[in-house]
Amino acid sequence: MTREQTVGRTFADFVDREDRGHFSLHLYEVTKSAQASMCDLTLMGKDGQRCLIELRSTPVLDSTGKRVTGCLSVVFDAAERREREARLRGLFNESERRHERDAADLNRSGTLLQQEVFNHEQTEAVLAQTSELFEKIFSTSYLAIAFLDRNFNFSRVNPAYAKAYGQKSAFFLDKCYFDLYPNKELRAEFERVLATGKPYAAFAVPFVMMDGDSETMSWWDWNVSALVDRDGRPEGLLLCLMDASVRVDWERKIVGVIDQEQKRMGRELHDGMGQLLTAISIKTKIVEEIVCEKDCEVVPQVQEIADLVREATIQTRTLSRLLNPWIVENQGLVAALESLATETQRRLGVSCSFTMDDPLETLEPVVAGHLYRIAQESVTNALRHGQIRDVRITFNLENGTRVLRIVNDGNPFDLRTAEKSDGLGVRGMRYRAELIGATFSIEPGSDSGTVVTCILPRPAVALDVDDEKDT
Repeated sequence: MTREQTVGRTFADFVDREDRGHFSLHLYEVTKSAQASMCDLTLMGKDGQRCLIELRSTPVLDSTGKRVTGCLSVVFDAAERREREARLRGLFNESERRHERDAADLNRSGTLLQQEVFNHEQTEAVLAQTSELFEKIFSTSYLAIAFLDRNFNFSRVNPAYAKAYGQKSAFFLDKCYFDLYPNKELRAEFERVLATGKPYAAFAVPFVMMDGDSETMSWWDWNVSALVDRDGRPEGLLLCLMDASVRVDWERKIVGVIDQEQKRMGRELHDGMGQLLTAISIKTKIVEEIVCEKDCEVVPQVQEIADLVREATIQTRTLSRLLNPWIVENQGLVAALESLATETQRRLGVSCSFTMDDPLETLEPVVAGHLYRIAQESVTNALRHGQIRDVRITFNLENGTRVLRIVNDGNPFDLRTAEKSDGLGVRGMRYRAELIGATFSIEPGSDSGTVVTCILPRPAVALDVDDEKDT
């Protein structure tokens, strides 16, 4: 707009109609208050172009300085300022929205944190209760419990374990198990458990405790398990022992009772059924001779009856000898083992032999009886489980000690499974060996089958000979 176009016209003529009221109010405030003021207006150009301005007005006073005679107004372009203000408002609004989002996120985080704190407190409470319960079980359990690290050093033992070994719990801490109790075979088992994670179990393991000059024998069931970390890597061992002395004592007594009952039944078979079958056999022989003289048609049947009676007599005598091996007492262990091999081969059709490389010294009857029962049980177990074709019984001198060995060619024998499931069979053999001071073992054969070994100390003396004689 040119200067000529503005001369003679009022400022209000250029103000947009919608802002003229606002302009009039602005002038009124300046003249009324006699103070400077500012407002934003929209001016209209000749071609209808709209222009945003900032109007700053200052009152003009008379010479007295009391009455307003006019005002001095200065016009500034407000478009750029408005654009900056718009951008600032946009940034402010975005900042507000971001603040609201952050506040919401912070609120959610606070809620989650409170929940985590609550869960943590609950977990700590449960852990505290579990730890307290574990400590009660650990401290009061009748099981002897010990924790070992990877080097088999004791890290904790409970009172039952310390009592079993006649020590205080502090005695064991940081000591290596095998420094206190050297045992190569047991160390190998511990290392296997660490390497494979598979537990080790043993039953009725003897333990001798010295009390001054006297010895106290006790028996323990063992279980050794691997302790693993969160990643499943073994980091130590848990050793649990249970006192089996009472059970072992009762099982020994049961073995003794079984022996006595077998002897009684053997005598009754021999003296009762054996004598009766012998009498029937004699009477049948007489009948057979009579009917043969008369050439009757029933001769074949009578002869068959006589054969059956003779076979029943033989089987009864064999069973009587198995139940009551009087041959051990009357003719000695060698004759009894020879008879066992012969009868096994005859009755069951498997190859069974007995050999001995040099003369046998005199054995106590009780020692000979237990050795015979061990051989008999070994053969019976092999026939029952092993699907065997050949059994060899030997009783030789090896390195100055007498060794009874029963070898078969059947299926391998799992000792741990047998001790759990086979009743008194395996444990009975072990107890008999211990009663006569012998060392007993069952191992797989070199190619197949099983080897039962009983190593008799020399001289062979039964530990409970007197007690057994009394029974």
